[in-house]
Amino acid sequence: MYLCFNAVKGEDGAAVYTSMEERGRADQLMREYGFNMVVSDKIAMNRTIPDTRMHESVVQTHFISLAFNVH
Repeated sequence: MYLCFNAVKGEDGAAVYTSMEERGRADQLMREYGFNMVVSDKIAMNRTIPDTRMHESVVQTHFISLAFNVH
């Protein structure tokens, strides 16, 4: 049996935290750039996030996508 506990930081929308050592740098970069670059650098670009849209929105999006692909 193979167990994987959050192998990819931020996977499935999981929270990623800064350590106490990183806090000062994170605050500085937050003021400078307007987002937490320390955490941004930790999370993977190819992570998955949960689809939190209401079911009706998902169905409508797929219907519109299919309608434009019909030739």
